[in-house]
Amino acid sequence: ELGDVIDRAIESGTDKEEYDKFCDRQLAELLSGTRA
Repeated sequence: ELGDVIDRAIESGTDKEEYDKFCDRQLAELLSGTRA
């Protein structure tokens, strides 16, 4: 599921900085057990 989201982000041309922030946010949500 998360892989699909990341794949779409890459395909949509998301730049590296935005991608890194996205990953950090996803990781924080996973670790805290919350859902976006």
